[in-house]
Amino acid sequence: MEKERKKEIDEELINTEKRILAGEIKTTSLAEFKERQKEKRKQLRNMSQALKAKSEMSDYNKVKAISANYQTVSLTGFTFLADRLPDDCEECLVVERDGQLSAGCWDIGTRRTEDGEPGVFHQSRGGVLNVSDVLAWLPIEKCSIDIKQICWNPEYHLIGSTAYGFTVYAKDSDPCLIVEYTGGNDGTILFNMDVRTGSCLAVNKDDKEEISCIKGGLKAWCEDNKERLIEDYHSGNYSVLPEWV
Repeated sequence: MEKERKKEIDEELINTEKRILAGEIKTTSLAEFKERQKEKRKQLRNMSQALKAKSEMSDYNKVKAISANYQTVSLTGFTFLADRLPDDCEECLVVERDGQLSAGCWDIGTRRTEDGEPGVFHQSRGGVLNVSDVLAWLPIEKCSIDIKQICWNPEYHLIGSTAYGFTVYAKDSDPCLIVEYTGGNDGTILFNMDVRTGSCLAVNKDDKEEISCIKGGLKAWCEDNKERLIEDYHSGNYSVLPEWV
């Protein structure tokens, strides 16, 4: 048995040598082997980074609507259509592949799914967005804005802004203006200002040294616009003032 096995091994070695000489089997040098292993390790690292990025994206893809400034809303939580499809009948804000914004309801119960398409976005005006038209989507019905902020109070409207971070809101016939200051590092600071006297008070921060400096700039703005502010107050209708620089 041992002789027969040795004979088989010798024959295999001879056949392998003949195939190598004939070019049927490609040999690999030590340097080539090391380079191949190095490339495999690189691929594994790239896969690991991709998985990590995907995990971080999953954490990031929480739908949020943030509005801290007048007429400005920041939306986060868009999902690439290539990564995940919406739920059936989900209303979405859609980013098309050419950068256009649109909206549509995701529908998987169409004839197109019979042709291999996963679904389409139906638009309110009767149009259809195919998968090939869409880059990313956001479930718009899951977004909400904190309308408690002054910029979303329907009783107040924007009447002025400055290059120094002040945004001024007024309610018609009310002598008290509300001012948002966003030029510092402590977040938004709210002030109440009386147009008749020019006095102002920070309503959500302690009256520290920085607040006093901010008040100085705010009082200067009020002084430059005092005649117009008083006139608008008495007329019961505040108008929009030119930007103050």
